[in-house]
Amino acid sequence: MGLVLETTAAVYCVAYSPDGLRFIAGDDDGYLMLWEAATGEPVKRLEGGSGSIDVVVFSPNGQWIASSSDNYAVTLWEAHSLIPVSVFIGHLNRIKKVMFSPNSLQLASGSKDVTVRLWDVTTTGAGPNLVSNEFDKVSSVAFSPDGSRVISGGNFGTVRQYDGATGDYGPWDSCEFNIDIIVFSPDGRRIAAAGWSEDIRTWNIDTGVDEYVLQGHSDWVYSLVYSPD
Repeated sequence: MGLVLETTAAVYCVAYSPDGLRFIAGDDDGYLMLWEAATGEPVKRLEGGSGSIDVVVFSPNGQWIASSSDNYAVTLWEAHSLIPVSVFIGHLNRIKKVMFSPNSLQLASGSKDVTVRLWDVTTTGAGPNLVSNEFDKVSSVAFSPDGSRVISGGNFGTVRQYDGATGDYGPWDSCEFNIDIIVFSPDGRRIAAAGWSEDIRTWNIDTGVDEYVLQGHSDWVYSLVYSPD
């Protein structure tokens, strides 16, 4: 049997550091808890925001942690010490997804306020603001493997593609179901989306052509990942 670590409140999100040596969790009381992965030894516990911590994620280089809570902001932490570095303010509703760019220099956040925002990790201000997703609450965002593009998926099935440098965007396609998760393939050539459906939809990233509808599940799909190849 593996480690069993007790917490004082329900845990909503967990993330491992890229080197696998530590992991962090966010709970319903608004606390972040950092542990040593091998021993379960607690490293630090501190208040991470008002209300529950909805999202927590490590940067690919392992230097940063980003979290969001009921305060509609994204907090950037130094990963080793859990000292807050920046607070990115701009969203007007709950943040559903936060993701670092592959080079760890940018953060994308998607919110129920129907916007995607791109933040510059190296400053305390926002980068190009990837605004309106029309009337669709954003439920998932993803960077392409080279960091040049951002994809978002919405509650009404809207899929949008953004330029990661300029924030330019346009309507791209849509699903017939609410999207909970949208991901890039490792080669950056395709995206896949899943959510309130038994099906998984895939598209060619350059043409926007709907390539496949993958079937087999008997209920909604909440998580999705490509194999490395």
